[in-house]
Amino acid sequence: KIFDSAQQQVGTIPVPKGAVDVAPAPDGTSAFVVSKIDGKYLPQRYVKGADGVWSLDASFKLQAFPYGDKSYSAEGMRIATDAKGNLYVADGVWTSNELNTVVKFDSAGNYVTRFGEYVDGNPQDASSWAQGRFYWSLGGIAVSADGNSVYTTEIGNNRVQKWDLQEDGSYQSTKMWGATQATDPNRTGSSDPGEFAAPYDIGVDQWGDVYVMNTTVSQIQKFTPDGEWLLSMNTGKNAPTVTAGERSHGIAVDALGNAVSVETGMVMRRTEAETRDVPAMRDAPKPDTTAPTITSVTVPEYADAGTITVQLAASDDRAPAQVRVADESGDWGAWVDYAPELQVALSDGAGVKGVYVQVRDAAGNESDAQYRTLLRRA
Repeated sequence: KIFDSAQQQVGTIPVPKGAVDVAPAPDGTSAFVVSKIDGKYLPQRYVKGADGVWSLDASFKLQAFPYGDKSYSAEGMRIATDAKGNLYVADGVWTSNELNTVVKFDSAGNYVTRFGEYVDGNPQDASSWAQGRFYWSLGGIAVSADGNSVYTTEIGNNRVQKWDLQEDGSYQSTKMWGATQATDPNRTGSSDPGEFAAPYDIGVDQWGDVYVMNTTVSQIQKFTPDGEWLLSMNTGKNAPTVTAGERSHGIAVDALGNAVSVETGMVMRRTEAETRDVPAMRDAPKPDTTAPTITSVTVPEYADAGTITVQLAASDDRAPAQVRVADESGDWGAWVDYAPELQVALSDGAGVKGVYVQVRDAAGNESDAQYRTLLRRA
């Protein structure tokens, strides 16, 4: 069903039994719907005709995406779109793929990128809480209008991760909130502010505020874009004491911040006056095309052993990320993390020795190499 901002029904999309999520295109003329078909949760595209009637676009198909050395067809119980029409699929809980990754497609269904990996291991290991990865299990997904930030929930880890668009078009986890291994090692969950118990779904309004469906305790919590808790709302008839039939696994949030608890049928309409301006959509990060510059390289005048300390300074419009060195032969060593002091091995034997130094940034832009000499006395 389609509703206007006053919650009045204005349309209907006929979908198969077993449909679980919907994500509209920004212009409202099409929508992606996930339905369970032959045991798989498959996103399909529906279009609105000139007569206002909606129908399945049978020609639309999402492109297969790479994962490891294989390719997969996209599945996912939760999907989202941004204002550019891109589609984001949470290929996580209860899919036959069992990949626990987020896949981004353009409006035509072409694969763009994916992010997030599954952690396979002991649930008590620290790796099961690793940032940028999913344990049990990827659930809901929400996207800022500009597509620069994506929010995901982990049902078992009881947490939210924020993923930000990088210059190379990839997404990186930049923020987490909710449970940690220290605060909730047994993954029991909580209804306390900023904590979750099986957060199945998530939504974002036009100000970037984030709404999390806290399913086990039938609650929605609201946060700023960076995870600062704002308020909590009960959605079950007897919350916080809730039976399974009163829980909701899905949430829908409109641009104005009105939230719908899907299974309990509750609408939480905003009543306070909103005085904030809607933030302008951010441009995607610009590619980094500027190479770092080495501003100084200092080596000792003499050396009585085979290793010296090299002091280094470099500048960049972002930041220098890695450094490598070579001796006078010009044979470069491996790139290592940038540091202002390096321990460098000299070539064997006494005599004049040389050290080449070069740095690069995270985008792979390399500086000019700098060369210094010194005398090895032994």
